[in-house]
Amino acid sequence: MAKKFDLSQIREKVAFILNFNEGQLDSDFSKSQIDMAINESYLDEVSAAIEEGDRRWFHHTQNVIWPEKQRVLTLPDSIAGKNIINIKCESTDQPLKLEDHNRLAWSKTTGPTKTKTLSVTYMPEPSSLINDSDEPYLVPRRHRHVIAWAAAILLRQVADEVAPQQWVARHHQIRLRFWSDITRGRPIEGGVPRISQDGFEEDIYEFQVTES
Repeated sequence: MAKKFDLSQIREKVAFILNFNEGQLDSDFSKSQIDMAINESYLDEVSAAIEEGDRRWFHHTQNVIWPEKQRVLTLPDSIAGKNIINIKCESTDQPLKLEDHNRLAWSKTTGPTKTKTLSVTYMPEPSSLINDSDEPYLVPRRHRHVIAWAAAILLRQVADEVAPQQWVARHHQIRLRFWSDITRGRPIEGGVPRISQDGFEEDIYEFQVTES
């Protein structure tokens, strides 16, 4: 059975690359340091893939209920503070306003005349890997080696050492495979994102909702 490559298995891979033995009294890196490097590398690899691969691969969509007559809607924690890409709502062309970092306003005075379902597409962020069974879900399992190699290189840099060129070349090779895969590995709805943030200065955070 294929490995999940959760935190414990990625840690084992990093230790293998570093030739790290936890029982050694003179080991260069502790378990907590390796975990910190894994989490930082997870964030780095996702950020690089968004920039160099296809950012649409990472888009998440979540339905959110907007109750009848409620003027302001607080976004759930899974969306709050994230980069919102698109908002769809059934049977309406009502422009929404971003009240603050995690609240939307239906209008300046009123809420919807009936309960609405919003379909919110947003850019997720990597969650911290804390428990051994935690997985870096934003990276497909077959590409999670890239996190281990990145973490090993980072740890060498933290120790003020130069990582071997073979490590850097291996990391680069795996990273390119990851980027290539996400550009064609999932059916993606094309077209221009149907959301606008234009208008007058006071309305610059207005989202034009499209009818689904």
